[in-house]
Amino acid sequence: MKPREVTLLERYAGSIVNALQSQKTVSLPEGITTERQFKAQVILPLIAKLAASHPTLKILAPPWNDPALCRRHADEVGDQSVHRDFGCPRCWSESKVPLINKSINFSVRLRCDAV
Repeated sequence: MKPREVTLLERYAGSIVNALQSQKTVSLPEGITTERQFKAQVILPLIAKLAASHPTLKILAPPWNDPALCRRHADEVGDQSVHRDFGCPRCWSESKVPLINKSINFSVRLRCDAV
């Protein structure tokens, strides 16, 4: 029986785990006092750095009250302003998982845009 092929998302998840495990110490930026600040200033930059080697992966993260759109959604509405790499409110909303009239929210989600 042929072994199952490891998916792109599994390889990416493995690279995040390896990056976190290889850190002997974690130096946090000054002034982090909330979970939101920790995610925005530590976790998301790490995920974005690792995602750079997987161009078909899209990072979906909370917009944290910033209305700026990703390039795909901005192009749909003719918005020519600066586009964000992650944290698009429309992508975040579209990625919610329906569950008995409620939605499950995760801190960060990934979508593979490979064709």
